[in-house]
Amino acid sequence: MMTLTLLSQKGGAGKSTLALHLASEASKNGLRVLLMDLDPQGNLLAWGRRRGELPPDVQAEHPANLESALADA
Repeated sequence: MMTLTLLSQKGGAGKSTLALHLASEASKNGLRVLLMDLDPQGNLLAWGRRRGELPPDVQAEHPANLESALADA
């Protein structure tokens, strides 16, 4: 499993936007993708809900649960 992390201490740097574009492109190219939204604002989760059943899958995750969530993925 490949894991890609986008992070920055600064808000508004474009992390969520970049993540959703990378994930969407990977999905279009046949890769199974799961976006984990650790941001309390939940922008990725809201985007995923608006898309319905279209890939990629998006799930909200608390940072404290990240290790187990990655193992489950």
